[in-house]
Amino acid sequence: MRPDAKASESPWLHCSASGCLSIMPEGEEAKRHMVLRWFDRAGNHKQEEIGPGVVAESMSLTWGDRILTAWSRFDAKGLWARKINPMKGEFDGVPYTMSGVEQDLQDPQAFMTREGPLLAWQAARVGWRIGKLSEDGLGVNDVFTLPAEGSFLSAGATDDGIVASIHSAGQDEERGGNAWYSSVRALFVPFGQTPNASDVVTLVDNAHGPGQGGFAGYAMAAPDGAAVLVAPRGDTQGDAFAMILRRPCGEK
Repeated sequence: MRPDAKASESPWLHCSASGCLSIMPEGEEAKRHMVLRWFDRAGNHKQEEIGPGVVAESMSLTWGDRILTAWSRFDAKGLWARKINPMKGEFDGVPYTMSGVEQDLQDPQAFMTREGPLLAWQAARVGWRIGKLSEDGLGVNDVFTLPAEGSFLSAGATDDGIVASIHSAGQDEERGGNAWYSSVRALFVPFGQTPNASDVVTLVDNAHGPGQGGFAGYAMAAPDGAAVLVAPRGDTQGDAFAMILRRPCGEK
């Protein structure tokens, strides 16, 4: 868990014919917990705590006719989760820890693919991991490790695979914090295959510069194509650029 981890300040929203709900961490940092707010069509409002613990980071996704929300905790290990019925704004079962996910983790994420929902997380001493959400939503299967190091992940899916960008950026303390360093790497992983180090493309290799800044990588995916956008941040000089990792069929 990053010591500076901050749960999103933006609610995750979903509306149905019967009402709307929001999911987000609320409260002061030492008491931050996951909260479900439900608003029915008559304007009535209720709120309930989704699960235990001091929330570090969280994510939610639509999963079939349910919503799955998951969060990491400062006060306990594992990835905690709970299912929600969006038609009623009610819980479907009790909170649980997801199987197949390392106990020491940070930055849980989710993204949809034609193969179903995928979860991503950064496991301590392992790196970025991606796995397929199981049919019962209790864990992940077919987990693999992305063979690239970095603190931040951006990922998306085409019809035939996953595009991922992993980047690191920070301040160089040896230079008094007045200089930045940054790296950006990317790869495309076809569904059903295990990625290798040879699949990784280095887009920014341990770059340095004065001031506050660095580079970030953003995965971009269409049904038949994938690319990564690299953009400068803060004081960093230079232009944004894109690297195509998967071209549409028939295009050279």
